[in-house]
Formats: sequence, C-alpha cells, structure tokens
Amino acid sequence: MANAPIDENRIPVALAVSETDGKTVIPIKANPTVNAMCIMKGLTGIDKGGNPVPRDDNRKVAFFAVSADDGVTPVAVYCDETTGALLVRTT
Repeated sequence: MANAPIDENRIPVALAVSETDGKTVIPIKANPTVNAMCIMKGLTGIDKGGNPVPRDDNRKVAFFAVSADDGVTPVAVYCDETTGALLVRTT
C-alpha cells in the first residue's frame, strides 16, 4: 500500500482506489509539464466492494465522489494501478 506523499505543510496528495482490487489506495498522478491530472478517458472501474473507506497506512482517505444517481451516496473513484491515472467516463 502506498502512502500519500505530504508536502512541507503536511498537505497530502490526492489518493484514489486501485481498480485492480478495490481497496488499495494509490496516489493520483499528474503531468508536471502542463500541471494536469492524468486520466484514462472512457474507462470505468467495476465495483470491487471491499473496504468501504479505503485509507493508506497514515489513515489518509482515498478520493470519493457523490453518486450521480441520488446525489447523496459516496462512491469510490478508481485509478489505474500501473499508471496512477484516474478512470474517467463522460456521460
């Protein structure tokens, strides 16, 4: 399990849930040249269940979004474990 890198002000980077197992948290990657988050467009994860509140060893919580269906339910956002890119699908 990866721990979120933390800057000198103790601000952690964003973490996402690995789409491989649905419980490992990994840092979300960005392209430093253009200051843009890495994404894998058009891809979606499959709900792996697992840990309802994925955290790293330092208890930093993974990135969640709210359900587009009901506007209330928290939904884990998955990330590609190999590249660190968020899985993003446009609707």
